Amino acid sequence: GLEALSRNLRYAILEQGTLADSITRYPRHKVLFAEPIRVPLYGDLWVSDASKEALLEVWQTVIAKTGLRVRTGCKVDSVAYEGGLFKVHAGTLVFRAHRVVLALGRRGTPRKLGVPGEELNKVFYDIVEMEAFAGKRVLVVGGGDSAAESALGLANQAGTEVLLSYRGETFSRLKDRNREKIDKAMKAGKVRALFNSQVREVRGDVTVLDIQGETTILPNDYVVIRIGGEAPFAFLE
Repeated sequence: GLEALSRNLRYAILEQGTLADSITRYPRHKVLFAEPIRVPLYGDLWVSDASKEALLEVWQTVIAKTGLRVRTGCKVDSVAYEGGLFKVHAGTLVFRAHRVVLALGRRGTPRKLGVPGEELNKVFYDIVEMEAFAGKRVLVVGGGDSAAESALGLANQAGTEVLLSYRGETFSRLKDRNREKIDKAMKAGKVRALFNSQVREVRGDVTVLDIQGETTILPNDYVVIRIGGEAPFAFLE
């Protein structure tokens, strides 16, 4: 978008979520790792091992300084080539363009478990404010870095009980620093890991799991599902 603006092209940026939506959904104070880049109309951008809040502030500054226009809450439903132009449908809006750039990630559509009760309002796919879960019983589902980071963040809240359900036998996909932290939290009793477990149903105040072939019902207040995102293969095809 900034490159188009710098070249005086007519452009539209369509974002299905909010500005910098992926970063916005990260837990507070999450450390992000970025490479130095040169941003059109702004200059060199160097954000090294910065917090989520610092990076969001940088992007806000870039947009304010350049005047970049971004349409948020505008999800693209289809792209078709008609009469020498691309027709882009986004809800009730229709855009026509000579070129379409798809800059799609995975975080926009979180992967779901597909179990009964998943539509309940106690189920979350991301956490922004960890403090809101203080003193609650939370089941985190997943075995990757996002699940581990969510469990660790929740475990640091006063009085929060954290269970971490993973279908594998051990955490095999974690970054070294996350592995060290989660091992330490488990030894300290701040996080209880349930290996070889799968959620079968979510209910009002409990969750039904299959743990090593046995049905187990565990009480909880919230369920946080962190099992990745759905790549937009169907849309691309």
